[in-house]
Amino acid sequence: MKHKIAKEFKKRYTEQYIDYDIINNYEGYRCVEVFTKDGSKYNLLNKQGYVISNEWYDDEIIMARCNGVLRALVEKDGLLNYIDERGSIIFPDMWFKQFYGIYKGIGSDGKHYICDEITGTIKEVEKEKIECPYSGGYGMRNGCGNWF
Repeated sequence: MKHKIAKEFKKRYTEQYIDYDIINNYEGYRCVEVFTKDGSKYNLLNKQGYVISNEWYDDEIIMARCNGVLRALVEKDGLLNYIDERGSIIFPDMWFKQFYGIYKGIGSDGKHYICDEITGTIKEVEKEKIECPYSGGYGMRNGCGNWF
């Protein structure tokens, strides 16, 4: 299917428009891909078809609910952050190169942080040293990745 190039971004999208594709759905929210002359841009639509953010992102938006909070992973200029269901950036003071583990990330400054998505705060921590007593042969790990 040939896609129509979006000349401008709309505040509301309905099924009658053909200049976007729905990429994924989660609890009534839809990640929408809009095609521009420079490539694709992504945003989330709420249940009424309105975009939740004025900002358009560079890659597919992945949504999840954690601790009762709907969050969506977004990418802009090669850096990552989360937005909430209103489209607000959860960590406005820092963008991240990578998220790992539970609520941990490497900031754009290269430092390691623990992130609290409920309050939107981040706290710098020392770089974690992953120690593994395993020395070869066969072994088993539990669900947390620890050897037993």
